Amino acid sequence: VCLVAVRTDRLDARRAVIQASGLFLEGLVQSVIAASQAVIGPESGLRAVVDVGSAGSSVAVLLDGRPVSVHIIPKGGQEATRVIAAAVGLPPDEAERLKWDWRGTPEDEVRFLGPLRDRGLTSTMWRDACRRAADELIEAIRAVLEPLSTSDLRFLGVTFVGGGAQLSGLTGRAETLLQVPCLAGTEVP
Repeated sequence: VCLVAVRTDRLDARRAVIQASGLFLEGLVQSVIAASQAVIGPESGLRAVVDVGSAGSSVAVLLDGRPVSVHIIPKGGQEATRVIAAAVGLPPDEAERLKWDWRGTPEDEVRFLGPLRDRGLTSTMWRDACRRAADELIEAIRAVLEPLSTSDLRFLGVTFVGGGAQLSGLTGRAETLLQVPCLAGTEVP
């Protein structure tokens, strides 16, 4: 049995349960590495997988399908919600609900009706707020990726996974700022 992902503060308890069940624990793999194996496979070249979590994001760098490094950045879905809430003047819980309601929706398809429109929230405001949140995350990702790219070895693409990867407009904005193909989910750039 291979345990794919676990928080380190719960590692010993999980290990004990697995061993008590009579199973052999072969090894531990960070969740972003497990995700990268699922979405990248043995593709050639330099690629990255970004697992956008709630409290932070993990960046796995792969060369020819094999992980060469993992980086943790302290920006994730909660930070995006905070940025969006401040930008559009909503309480964080309402901004979080809207972020989930509009997850994965192309920026130009977001429309606000009823009470939100009556409160002055427009699709332009929402798009700009999501871009601001995405830009903060993407700049942190760029800080990880740029030093790893050389004139001989350039990133061929970035795949975003995790709940935060569904932030409206994230992959399009990432393509523009990182200047590499960027996709969400299981598509491989």
